[in-house]
Amino acid sequence: MDFIELLKAENSVRTKVKDVTNWKEAVIEACKPLLETKAITKDYLGSIIASTEQFGAYYIITEQVAMPNASHGKWVRRNSISLVTLAKPIFFPNDDRPINILVALAPVDADFHASQLPQVLAIFEDLENIEMLSKARKPDDVYEILSTVDLNKYLRGDE
Repeated sequence: MDFIELLKAENSVRTKVKDVTNWKEAVIEACKPLLETKAITKDYLGSIIASTEQFGAYYIITEQVAMPNASHGKWVRRNSISLVTLAKPIFFPNDDRPINILVALAPVDADFHASQLPQVLAIFEDLENIEMLSKARKPDDVYEILSTVDLNKYLRGDE
């Protein structure tokens, strides 16, 4: 399943989420849609937070974009992904890059991670996509923006 289909299947896009004041709240908001659909357990969210506290925000892709995730395992019930934009950027410890887009990745296995990461990179390598997604006001806006991206670009081996 491609990135957009997964977002729609999980109904996991949230835009302009307010009242997020720190990185933990941002990670919780990014995982909330996946918790609501029971794709993940609270233990998976806890694992992301613990991993971040131990290793730092290793999942920051670029300025404005983070992809919180942890090792797959029993806390992930099915492959899922969410995309959440924040009304105001937050910062992770020891990192000065503002983050206002979070893509929570919940893989059952390494194959899912490997299939989604190239699609995520195809989206967020373009600063215009980041800016448009940051301004999106509703999920349909996000889907429209994503529909213009060649999600298979790196799956085919294009450069």
